[in-house]
This record gives sequence, structure tokens and C-alpha cells, in this order.
Amino acid sequence: MLTAIITDLRDEARLEATLAALAPAAIDGFVRQLLVIVEGADAAALALAEDAGADAVDGFAGACAQARHPWLLILVCSADGRGAGWSTRGPGWAAGSGAGAVGFAGDV
Repeated sequence: MLTAIITDLRDEARLEATLAALAPAAIDGFVRQLLVIVEGADAAALALAEDAGADAVDGFAGACAQARHPWLLILVCSADGRGAGWSTRGPGWAAGSGAGAVGFAGDV
């Protein structure tokens, strides 16, 4: 069981495809929690995520703090596959959250 975290909601078509791809895993019970980071999201993207049962959170640290499962699946819905500021974030994302997150420095 894991928590899926979706970042970068600026591309609604990619968000919709990502949510659709997660549906079978959610039905099978593999994905138990879905969190979306609201930075850069417009109202339509947030509504789409909420309709899929996702909880909106502020920032990656907030998502890690709210994660209910030790394994995190991090999905980026941007056209370049990284999301705003992805390469500048380091391994200290989830400091003190108790979540099993991995951060990347440099290009992904």
C-alpha cells in the first residue's frame, strides 16, 4: 500500500491521464491515498483532482506530512517530466515527516 503524490497540476490533459492510470491500482488497493500539490494549479485542475478523490495539499513537505503510508509514489504531470523547481529541491524535502520519501538533486 502506498500514497501517490501528484505534483505540477498545470497541464490538465496530463493530469487526467495520470489519474486514469492510477485508477486500477486504487481499485486493487495498491494506491490507498492520493495527494495533489496545489502550487500552480488552476480551479479546473483542482476540481478534476478532487473528483478523483485526491486531497489537495500545500507543497511537497505538506504532502509528506499528510502521507498515511510509508511508501510514496511521486508523479509529475508536466510536459518536461520534472515540474517547476524540481531540479533545485534536495533530499531534505521530508525532513521530520516520518515518510519514506526520496529527493533528487540535479536533473532527473
